[in-house]
Amino acid sequence: MSGRGDFKLDGNTKITFSPKIWIPKQIEEAWKLKQELGQEAIFIAGGTWIQLRWESGEKLPNHIIHLGKIDALNKVQLSADQTLSIGTFTTLAACRSRPDIQKYWPILAEAARNVASPAVRNQGTIGGNIACGFGDIIPALLVLGATITWFDGSDYITDEAGNFLKNSSAKIVTEIHLPKSPKTKTFYKKIGRREAFTPSLLTVAGTLAMNERNKIEYVRLAVGGGVIVPSRLLTCESMLQNQVPNEELWQKAHAQILQEFQPLTDRFASSHYLKLVAANLLIAGLTESLS
Repeated sequence: MSGRGDFKLDGNTKITFSPKIWIPKQIEEAWKLKQELGQEAIFIAGGTWIQLRWESGEKLPNHIIHLGKIDALNKVQLSADQTLSIGTFTTLAACRSRPDIQKYWPILAEAARNVASPAVRNQGTIGGNIACGFGDIIPALLVLGATITWFDGSDYITDEAGNFLKNSSAKIVTEIHLPKSPKTKTFYKKIGRREAFTPSLLTVAGTLAMNERNKIEYVRLAVGGGVIVPSRLLTCESMLQNQVPNEELWQKAHAQILQEFQPLTDRFASSHYLKLVAANLLIAGLTESLS
């Protein structure tokens, strides 16, 4: 199915697309269209990332492959073992409001709450936020140990979210899988402007669990935002593992984050500023988790 038409991407802005819009009903059909149309086509989910690119002055392609009518991408299922599979077309608003996500994975609900405006969250999808490679929810998924399933044209592949981000090959994200929630404290913090289609400057996320000896038993830290490809701070995590929290440890962790996190300076913030804010936010999140 194809045609031309208008997309209203928030409560006020309507874009009249000149590209031809294709609406496949199957994942394989969508993939075949992309192979036939090549660089002249892109996939969209909710369409909010298209709006951001359009507002930045980027030329839109001649063909848009809209994935919204593929039923397999709209399912959310909580398994008996308390793992959750989220279809890529699930909206950010749904991720924020679902009772099971709020109960077992509250950091994801919090991350979704902090994405742009309510109108964008109602249309923007978890798959689109991930597929762009810089989405604000990705740090939360990294510390949750999420895995992602995608279609590469021949097979469905499931791998850790971090490995997905390193894989630059063409793909269609189909599902996000959250493992059973460990008994940890979690935190998510974001710095940036709140205009509807403006990316954050910085997002950080973390999980922390202590053992009976008051040592750190489990810790994961991640950072992203802006044009930063989200990633975990593995060296800092290793340094904190099995340690007793105290002021000296936090100072060492702060210094390690400054060394390990290497963002680029952009037109909104310097590398030094981003490093310092990330370190401050992560240490604050860790200490608050213990209080």
